[in-house]
Amino acid sequence: MTERFVYTTGTISVANGASSVTGTGTAWSSRDREGSQIWYRPAGSPAAPPQLIGIVAAIVPRGGYEDLTLPLATPWTGDTLANVDYIILDGPAIANGTTQAAIYARFAAHLEQNMGLVGNTADDINFDLVQENSLFVDDVSRVIYQWRDGVLNEVHAIGLPFTPKGAYAAGTTYAENDLVSHGGAVFVSNADTNLGNTPTVAPSPASSAYWTHFPVPGVAEVLIALGITGVTISTAAPSGGSDGNLWLRLAS
Repeated sequence: MTERFVYTTGTISVANGASSVTGTGTAWSSRDREGSQIWYRPAGSPAAPPQLIGIVAAIVPRGGYEDLTLPLATPWTGDTLANVDYIILDGPAIANGTTQAAIYARFAAHLEQNMGLVGNTADDINFDLVQENSLFVDDVSRVIYQWRDGVLNEVHAIGLPFTPKGAYAAGTTYAENDLVSHGGAVFVSNADTNLGNTPTVAPSPASSAYWTHFPVPGVAEVLIALGITGVTISTAAPSGGSDGNLWLRLAS
C-alpha cells in the first residue's frame, strides 16, 4: 500500500536549469526522500492547481538528505522560482521496489550485526557476527554447541549418560562418555575409538583433546555443601549436639 506524507513548511527556490531545489525554513532530512514529488503553488493565484517541479533523486549514502536542499532527478526547465509555497508528496519512495529493497537491506544488516543472522537463509548462521560464548543446538542431532574463541565447540554438560569403565587401561578402546579413573582423578572420554591416549594427571589432572577432567568433590566439600560443620562417629547413642553437626552411630 502506498504511504504518503505531505510537507509544506517553509518556502522553496529553484532556478531554470537547476538540478536541485533550495529550501528556506524547511526540514527535509528526517526521511528517505527518493521518488518524492515536489510541487509549487503559483503566486497570486490560490485557486490555480499546483505545478510539478520534479522528482527527488537518490543520493549516496542512502537517505542522507539535507534540511535545505533536495536533488532533482532531472533539471527544472520552467521559470526561475524564488521563495514560493510548495508541496512535497512523500511516500512513493516507500512503494518503489528498488527503495524497498534498499530499506530491507539496511534492516537486514542491522539484524545481522546484532543477532548473527543471515538474510534469506534463516537456517544459516554467520559466526563472524555471533557474540562470544553463544550456545546453539544442532537441529538434527540436538547436540549443544558453544561458539568460543572462533571455534564451535561441542558442549559436554553434566547429566550426560556416562558409562563407568573403572581404572584406565592403555589397551582398552573407549567410547565417547566412558568414565574412567586414573592417577586419583576421574576423566570422561571425548570421542569414540579412544585408544592409547592416556589421561593427563601430571603435574595435575587436566583435560585434553581425548579426555575431559571431571572434578569429583571430596567428602569434606560435600559436607560443607550440605551445611554440615561437624561429624561425630560413635557407638553410643546421640546426645547433645547443635545445628550443623552430624552424628553417626556405629554398631557396638
